[in-house]
Amino acid sequence: MNDFIDYSNCQIDSRGVYCLSYSMIESAIEAYLRKHHPELLLEPQQTPIENWIESGEYGFSLEYRNLAFPQAQGLTAFSQMVIWAINSETKHLEILPIEENTIVVDETLPEDELRFTCCHEVMHTKMHSYYFVVDYYLQRKSQNYL
Repeated sequence: MNDFIDYSNCQIDSRGVYCLSYSMIESAIEAYLRKHHPELLLEPQQTPIENWIESGEYGFSLEYRNLAFPQAQGLTAFSQMVIWAINSETKHLEILPIEENTIVVDETLPEDELRFTCCHEVMHTKMHSYYFVVDYYLQRKSQNYL
């Protein structure tokens, strides 16, 4: 199901989400970095997360928008959706379609918060994709799309 974290000994909450300890998450991140980006473990440095997303490493594209709704610093679209965003040129509120497998980050964030938010959203792709894929499948099935 997921090669990032071994969920076999984890409890599941009422929403179907696995309950993980901080140490499990930290160990998974360290193992991932050791395998894919060991240079980051040699000395403290910024994580070039935006470059990794844009390179296709996670199978998601990256977009920067001035998010109005949902009110969040970022979001991960596992399926097609729409968001409200403020057009940076016209300053008008717009409804924007977002394609599946897209990470959207609020373009108004300071650089360090933007990088943190990108990392946060990537963790959704690594840790919760099972939940959103199953949920999306069930929604589509109930709407007779399949």
